[in-house]
Amino acid sequence: MALFRSVLERRLWLAAGGLLAAIFLTLAWVRPVSAVLRDLGLLRATMIGGFLLLAAAITWALARTRPGWREVAVLVPFGAFYLAVLAMMERAEEAFHFVQYGAFGGLVYGALAVRRDARPDLASADAVGLDPPPRRSALRALLQPALGAALVTALAGWADEGVQHLLPERYYDLRDVGFNALAGLVAVAALTSWRLVRRR
Repeated sequence: MALFRSVLERRLWLAAGGLLAAIFLTLAWVRPVSAVLRDLGLLRATMIGGFLLLAAAITWALARTRPGWREVAVLVPFGAFYLAVLAMMERAEEAFHFVQYGAFGGLVYGALAVRRDARPDLASADAVGLDPPPRRSALRALLQPALGAALVTALAGWADEGVQHLLPERYYDLRDVGFNALAGLVAVAALTSWRLVRRR
Protein backbone atom coordinates (compact mmCIF):
# COMPACT_ATOMS: atom_id res chain seq x y z
CA MET A 1 0.00 0.00 0.00
CA ALA A 2 1.41 3.37 -1.04
CA LEU A 3 2.12 5.89 1.68
CA PHE A 4 0.69 8.73 -0.44
CA ARG A 5 -2.26 8.52 -2.81
CA SER A 6 -1.06 11.24 -5.17
CA VAL A 7 1.94 13.39 -6.01
CA LEU A 8 0.09 16.46 -4.72
CA GLU A 9 -0.56 14.83 -1.36
CA ARG A 10 3.13 13.93 -1.05
CA ARG A 11 4.14 17.51 -1.87
CA LEU A 12 1.74 18.95 0.69
CA TRP A 13 2.97 16.61 3.45
CA LEU A 14 6.58 17.41 2.59
CA ALA A 15 5.82 21.14 2.67
CA ALA A 16 4.04 20.80 6.04
CA GLY A 17 6.89 18.72 7.47
CA GLY A 18 9.48 21.13 6.15
CA LEU A 19 7.68 24.10 7.64
CA LEU A 20 7.33 22.41 11.03
CA ALA A 21 11.02 21.45 10.99
CA ALA A 22 11.94 25.06 10.15
CA ILE A 23 9.78 26.32 13.03
CA PHE A 24 11.43 23.96 15.50
CA LEU A 25 14.97 24.56 14.22
CA THR A 26 14.64 28.35 14.49
CA LEU A 27 13.19 28.44 18.02
CA ALA A 28 16.59 29.09 19.59
CA TRP A 29 17.51 32.11 17.50
CA VAL A 30 14.23 33.82 16.54
CA ARG A 31 14.28 36.00 19.65
CA PRO A 32 17.95 37.11 19.31
CA VAL A 33 17.43 37.92 15.61
CA SER A 34 14.28 39.86 16.48
CA ALA A 35 16.23 41.83 19.07
CA VAL A 36 18.95 42.71 16.55
CA LEU A 37 16.39 43.80 13.97
CA ARG A 38 14.59 45.85 16.62
CA ASP A 39 17.83 47.60 17.59
CA LEU A 40 18.49 48.40 13.93
CA GLY A 41 14.96 49.72 13.48
CA LEU A 42 14.22 47.04 10.88
CA LEU A 43 11.90 44.71 12.77
CA ARG A 44 8.61 46.25 11.66
CA ALA A 45 9.73 46.54 8.03
CA THR A 46 10.95 42.93 8.06
CA MET A 47 7.66 41.68 9.50
CA ILE A 48 5.57 43.67 7.04
CA GLY A 49 7.72 42.46 4.15
CA GLY A 50 7.38 38.84 5.26
CA PHE A 51 3.63 39.11 5.65
CA LEU A 52 3.30 40.79 2.24
CA LEU A 53 5.30 37.96 0.63
CA LEU A 54 3.04 35.40 2.29
CA ALA A 55 -0.08 37.29 1.20
CA ALA A 56 1.29 37.42 -2.36
CA ALA A 57 1.94 33.66 -2.32
CA ILE A 58 -1.60 32.94 -1.07
CA THR A 59 -3.09 35.29 -3.67
CA TRP A 60 -1.07 33.61 -6.43
CA ALA A 61 -2.18 30.13 -5.28
CA LEU A 62 -5.83 31.22 -5.17
CA ALA A 63 -5.61 32.96 -8.54
CA ARG A 64 -4.49 29.68 -10.12
CA THR A 65 -7.84 28.15 -9.10
CA ARG A 66 -9.74 30.96 -10.87
CA PRO A 67 -12.07 31.64 -7.94
CA GLY A 68 -15.47 33.23 -8.30
CA TRP A 69 -16.57 36.20 -6.25
CA ARG A 70 -18.28 33.96 -3.67
CA GLU A 71 -15.05 32.07 -3.06
CA VAL A 72 -13.14 35.32 -2.59
CA ALA A 73 -15.86 36.78 -0.36
CA VAL A 74 -15.83 33.81 2.01
CA LEU A 75 -12.09 34.29 2.65
CA VAL A 76 -12.25 38.02 3.42
CA PRO A 77 -13.53 37.69 7.04
CA PHE A 78 -10.81 35.15 7.84
CA GLY A 79 -8.15 37.46 6.41
CA ALA A 80 -9.51 40.35 8.47
CA PHE A 81 -9.43 38.17 11.59
CA TYR A 82 -5.78 37.28 10.98
CA LEU A 83 -4.87 40.94 10.55
CA ALA A 84 -6.73 41.91 13.72
CA VAL A 85 -4.98 39.23 15.80
CA LEU A 86 -1.56 40.12 14.38
CA ALA A 87 -2.14 43.80 15.16
CA MET A 88 -2.82 42.94 18.82
CA MET A 89 0.35 40.88 19.29
CA GLU A 90 3.19 42.66 21.05
CA ARG A 91 6.10 40.30 20.31
CA ALA A 92 7.43 39.59 16.84
CA GLU A 93 7.91 35.87 17.56
CA GLU A 94 4.25 35.57 18.54
CA ALA A 95 3.16 37.10 15.25
CA PHE A 96 5.52 34.88 13.25
CA HIS A 97 4.27 31.80 15.11
CA PHE A 98 0.66 32.72 14.44
CA VAL A 99 1.31 32.99 10.71
CA GLN A 100 3.51 29.87 10.66
CA TYR A 101 0.92 27.68 12.37
CA GLY A 102 -1.80 29.07 10.15
CA ALA A 103 0.25 28.01 7.13
CA PHE A 104 1.02 24.63 8.72
CA GLY A 105 -2.66 23.99 9.44
CA GLY A 106 -3.54 24.92 5.87
CA LEU A 107 -0.93 22.54 4.42
CA VAL A 108 -2.05 19.65 6.64
CA TYR A 109 -5.67 20.31 5.73
CA GLY A 110 -4.78 20.35 2.04
CA ALA A 111 -2.90 17.05 2.34
CA LEU A 112 -5.75 15.36 4.21
CA ALA A 113 -8.37 16.72 1.81
CA VAL A 114 -6.41 15.60 -1.25
CA ARG A 115 -5.88 12.18 0.36
CA ARG A 116 -9.58 11.76 1.05
CA ASP A 117 -10.57 12.88 -2.44
CA ALA A 118 -8.16 10.32 -3.88
CA ARG A 119 -9.70 7.37 -2.01
CA PRO A 120 -9.99 4.40 -4.39
CA ASP A 121 -13.71 3.87 -3.66
CA LEU A 122 -14.53 7.51 -4.42
CA ALA A 123 -12.39 7.58 -7.56
CA SER A 124 -13.91 4.35 -8.93
CA ALA A 125 -17.45 5.55 -8.23
CA ASP A 126 -16.74 8.79 -10.07
CA ALA A 127 -15.15 6.94 -12.98
CA VAL A 128 -18.23 4.77 -13.64
CA GLY A 129 -20.61 7.73 -13.31
CA LEU A 130 -22.37 6.76 -10.11
CA ASP A 131 -24.57 9.24 -8.32
CA PRO A 132 -22.75 11.72 -6.06
CA PRO A 133 -22.58 10.70 -2.39
CA PRO A 134 -25.46 11.76 -0.13
CA ARG A 135 -25.23 15.08 1.66
CA ARG A 136 -24.13 13.44 4.92
CA SER A 137 -21.16 11.80 3.17
CA ALA A 138 -20.30 15.06 1.43
CA LEU A 139 -20.33 16.87 4.77
CA ARG A 140 -18.13 14.16 6.27
CA ALA A 141 -15.72 14.59 3.37
CA LEU A 142 -15.35 18.26 4.34
CA LEU A 143 -15.25 17.82 8.11
CA GLN A 144 -12.87 14.86 8.44
CA PRO A 145 -9.84 16.65 6.93
CA ALA A 146 -10.73 19.79 8.90
CA LEU A 147 -10.88 18.01 12.26
CA GLY A 148 -7.72 16.06 11.49
CA ALA A 149 -5.79 19.17 10.48
CA ALA A 150 -6.97 21.12 13.54
CA LEU A 151 -5.87 18.27 15.82
CA VAL A 152 -2.46 17.83 14.15
CA THR A 153 -1.81 21.59 14.30
CA ALA A 154 -2.78 21.79 17.97
CA LEU A 155 -0.44 18.88 18.80
CA ALA A 156 2.39 20.47 16.81
CA GLY A 157 1.89 23.77 18.63
CA TRP A 158 1.90 21.98 21.96
CA ALA A 159 5.14 20.16 21.04
CA ASP A 160 6.58 23.53 20.00
CA GLU A 161 6.03 24.91 23.48
CA GLY A 162 7.49 21.75 24.98
CA VAL A 163 10.69 22.28 22.99
CA GLN A 164 10.80 25.91 24.11
CA HIS A 165 10.64 24.73 27.72
CA LEU A 166 13.96 22.94 27.16
CA LEU A 167 15.71 25.96 25.67
CA PRO A 168 17.49 28.66 27.68
CA GLU A 169 15.68 32.00 27.76
CA ARG A 170 12.50 30.39 26.38
CA TYR A 171 9.60 29.07 28.42
CA TYR A 172 6.44 26.99 28.14
CA ASP A 173 3.38 29.20 27.77
CA LEU A 174 -0.07 27.63 27.68
CA ARG A 175 -1.43 30.79 26.10
CA ASP A 176 0.92 30.29 23.14
CA VAL A 177 -0.33 26.71 22.78
CA GLY A 178 -3.82 28.16 22.41
CA PHE A 179 -2.64 30.78 19.91
CA ASN A 180 -0.90 28.15 17.80
CA ALA A 181 -4.03 26.00 17.78
CA LEU A 182 -6.19 29.02 16.99
CA ALA A 183 -3.99 29.96 14.03
CA GLY A 184 -4.37 26.51 12.54
CA LEU A 185 -8.09 26.40 13.31
CA VAL A 186 -8.75 29.70 11.52
CA ALA A 187 -6.80 28.58 8.45
CA VAL A 188 -8.63 25.25 8.41
CA ALA A 189 -12.01 26.97 8.81
CA ALA A 190 -11.19 29.33 5.94
CA LEU A 191 -10.17 26.49 3.61
CA THR A 192 -13.16 24.36 4.59
CA SER A 193 -15.53 27.26 3.88
CA TRP A 194 -13.76 27.93 0.59
CA ARG A 195 -14.05 24.29 -0.49
CA LEU A 196 -17.73 24.21 0.48
CA VAL A 197 -18.51 27.30 -1.58
CA ARG A 198 -16.39 26.02 -4.48
CA ARG A 199 -18.18 22.67 -4.55
CA ARG A 200 -21.55 24.36 -4.63
